Amino acid sequence: MTTNIVYYPHAIAAYDNTPTLLWTLAQLSDVELGHNFQDLTEFVPSLSAPQFTGTHQAAPDCRFTVTQIKTVLDTCIAGNLAIAKDLSAGNVDVEYKAGSNLNIRLVGSAIRGRMQQNSMLVWESISCRQGQLAEIRCRLVAIYKSATGNDPLVFATGLTLATAPSVAHLFTQGPVKLNGSFVPGATDWMLDNNIEYEEEASDGDGFLTYIGIKRFRPVLTLHTRDSSILATYGTRGTALTSFKAFLRKKLASNINVADATEENIEIGISGGASGTIKARKIQSPTAVAEVSVDLAYNGQEALYAIDTTAAVI
Repeated sequence: MTTNIVYYPHAIAAYDNTPTLLWTLAQLSDVELGHNFQDLTEFVPSLSAPQFTGTHQAAPDCRFTVTQIKTVLDTCIAGNLAIAKDLSAGNVDVEYKAGSNLNIRLVGSAIRGRMQQNSMLVWESISCRQGQLAEIRCRLVAIYKSATGNDPLVFATGLTLATAPSVAHLFTQGPVKLNGSFVPGATDWMLDNNIEYEEEASDGDGFLTYIGIKRFRPVLTLHTRDSSILATYGTRGTALTSFKAFLRKKLASNINVADATEENIEIGISGGASGTIKARKIQSPTAVAEVSVDLAYNGQEALYAIDTTAAVI
């Protein structure tokens, strides 16, 4: 036997119930789409090998990292707490394009994994580093809806793809502003929502029928070459009074857009900031300081105040 065909991630596409294409995520750094079977293997006491195999249930999802940060954030801003969005009004497709043996790509041989009016998009973390592209880590998760009888994730082959991927926008590290002052010398930062999911199945169903966010604990961690920052935030931590984290938009045939150009991304806190700043340690061998910011919820409808058309100020 030989290898006659291979596949490449093409795009994640979301539709409304028309169906009209809402958005496409094509700038995928990695994507993992799976059924997530909970395996069943049964033995009898006197034998060393199993006599029954099967599956208890499955919890299909797609975990992916993408540089198309504005698209994800614009989608989730309209959702719950600005970190999740119900996409069950339409289908969500994860698409793979076929490579052509002795050529480049094939037409009409694509694979599609479809979540049929049953999915939720969640952004879990954003990471950025000096001299590199910023990325957002996400999860698409699907449930079983007995009213439709559709399995949560269904694959189809031999398709011609309707989406035409392109590079929509790119971002890189921007500064972080804590209590009204920019943190000097920052080399990277990561904002992690530390999400704990609520996932439920019942009545012998083969799939999840409920998925939600039980709680999340947002923490920003940054590193700076200015190790004197350990004196700034003290030995017991400092109360957070204002917070802004920026991503700079990349400029084609150039470097970045200007600070004053309202095309950058600003992540702040809705209704004012609260939380704790901690300068945790100085790392060897280059004396890099680590600072963390634990964000606290002020009872607003959304914890984050996100502006994807912002100036860096």
